[in-house]
Amino acid sequence: MEGDRSPQCGLTTPRSTSVSSDPGVCLRDPSSISSSSGRSGNQLWQRVVVVGGGIGGSLVAKSLQFNADVILIDQKEYFEIPWATMRSMVDPAVADKAIINHTDYLINGKVITASAVDITDTDVITSDGRQVAYDYLVIATGHTASSPKCRKDRIERFKEGMRLNPPPHVGFVSS
Repeated sequence: MEGDRSPQCGLTTPRSTSVSSDPGVCLRDPSSISSSSGRSGNQLWQRVVVVGGGIGGSLVAKSLQFNADVILIDQKEYFEIPWATMRSMVDPAVADKAIINHTDYLINGKVITASAVDITDTDVITSDGRQVAYDYLVIATGHTASSPKCRKDRIERFKEGMRLNPPPHVGFVSS
């Protein structure tokens, strides 16, 4: 199933029709749950909200996406492989592979590009005013970085850095 991306940064639609467009509603059809999931056909999946799309949050969301209704809330629309950042600064082609839209790996979930500003016993409130209900909450916020919100802007930042400060000689040693 393909997801649609609006021309504006941060606006995505879910790739799976089994996830409600309202992030607080679980609409998965119980008859669509395969028997290999270990669930009987008359149970609704649990809602899991993951706040933070770094290594931990992305891994949890990706791992659970076929076993729960997963919603990932992250300030950015992409996951950046942190150990590739230095190489991306001198070789922008690496950035194209090291910066991955959340919707590219989270094919059976929903991505909300916003900050979590408040958490209650049942909901996460986002910076854009959404109230996202959950049964289980994973907080994986990691550290704060001043990265652009959009993937294309982050890649452009690496390319711009190369134009302004091209390294005279750069070598990489790898084993």
